[in-house]
Amino acid sequence: MQLHVTVNHEKYTEADVRWDSRDPEVASVNGGLVQGRTTGFTEITAELPTGEKAVCHISVIDNITRSTVMYLDLNINELVLRVGSAAELIPLIYPEDVLGNGAMNRRVEWSSTDPNVVVVDQAGHVTAVGVGEAEITARSQDVGRTARCRVIVADAAVQNALPICNNDQVCCCTSEAIHLVVGERLQLPESKPEAASSTVCYRSTNSYIADVDDKGEVTAYSSGKADILVTSRIGGAVKRYPVVVSKAPVKVEAVHISKHRINIAVGTSNTLTAVVSPACILDKPIVWSSSNESVVEVVTAENTIFGAAQAIVKGVGQGQAVVKASCGGKTNSCVVNVSENNIPIQEIVLDQSQEINIDETLRLSVSVNSDAVDEDIVWLSSDRDVATVNQEGIVKGYRPGIVHIYAIAMDSLSPCQRVVVAELQSMRSLSKDSSAIVKLRELMASPSVVWSECVLTVKDSSPFLRNLHAPSEAVTAYSALLLWNRASLYHAKELDHYRVYCNDKLLAATTKLVYTAKGL
Repeated sequence: MQLHVTVNHEKYTEADVRWDSRDPEVASVNGGLVQGRTTGFTEITAELPTGEKAVCHISVIDNITRSTVMYLDLNINELVLRVGSAAELIPLIYPEDVLGNGAMNRRVEWSSTDPNVVVVDQAGHVTAVGVGEAEITARSQDVGRTARCRVIVADAAVQNALPICNNDQVCCCTSEAIHLVVGERLQLPESKPEAASSTVCYRSTNSYIADVDDKGEVTAYSSGKADILVTSRIGGAVKRYPVVVSKAPVKVEAVHISKHRINIAVGTSNTLTAVVSPACILDKPIVWSSSNESVVEVVTAENTIFGAAQAIVKGVGQGQAVVKASCGGKTNSCVVNVSENNIPIQEIVLDQSQEINIDETLRLSVSVNSDAVDEDIVWLSSDRDVATVNQEGIVKGYRPGIVHIYAIAMDSLSPCQRVVVAELQSMRSLSKDSSAIVKLRELMASPSVVWSECVLTVKDSSPFLRNLHAPSEAVTAYSALLLWNRASLYHAKELDHYRVYCNDKLLAATTKLVYTAKGL
């Protein structure tokens, strides 16, 4: 980006302006031309000899669609050669061209600080021509990222002990491909696992797929292909290990079912839902079955729009049957009792009291008479500004205070009473509306209405939101994408700082949302 400056001065003109960047690693400037180098913030200053200055604040952003080189490395940082010998320096450019459209300029320019000692061509081939030391620099053409290798050309006293390769055939060989599964580790045959090697250097061409430490241990991180380069410090011989990483086969760990016991009447039906864990398994269908189809029949079995398996079970005859959901050798089941007639809810037992923190959720424990067929319960919160409750009995705290949570049997309500309940459900705070309190008390006083109550206390707890998480599929080589619970968005503008945890261990407290934690 070209910055332009206007100078209104009797003595000086635009040509006298001196440009400077507060952080050249983030963005450099030359004659007003600003070049972004890495993610961050900096200030570009235009200054006259008098000390008068103007400042432009620069923000450099980076993402996976970048088409410029982030950083540059070489397969080795120091070589020892003999006169007449040659070696190959291999540039390692990050990131890879993830879009695959060739937009990234991957060309590298080479130079030597002393061509009388070492010369380098534009393919990275180094040739020792005289005793001494020199530095080889690789520079990316696009934004000028650099990497350097120190080359020592030994004197005559030690030359005979060094290997020699000529320019026509640089010492480089390729082994057979190594096949790994994500998460696997492998020790390279030349490496010494007990200590880091000073004679060879290990590099990966794509550390996001497979990386290698300074002891030669390779770790597979994600599916794809990468090369592990093992370069000898003395002589520069390179051995290339192609690594092919495959996804680890995912086995079904468990089948989870929505209900473990239900009651239905002959001729009526109910719905069961099941999912498998881990949730990444999408290609293994759940199979439903009934232990006694003369009592309970699985009418339909299909997936919901969210990918969960759902089955409708129908009562055929009086008795008991077990409906099973099976997948990958794992099974879960629900006991289905079928009665001749519909049996209503006659009693509701609810936790008398519970405590939760701000932003915490909790499913209230509720039970009804064991033979009830219609278990339809409607839930109410006396103050949704303090805590809400959904129609599955899950409460969530929003601010400190005490609320009353009501569970009411729907089949115990008359049509008029159902209208009243629907009206109460639509109110934000029953405790602040005197007419609502009257209606609620009249409802609870009716002898036909079956209900129970839980006193819920929301504690004045930590202001940190605990429902931000970074699932593995949202972690890239350079960043982690936080997924937010929808309710948290109401509080996002008030966030002051962040705490980063990994495996329940506090890694950092930061004021920047952009934070990469090693080991995620």
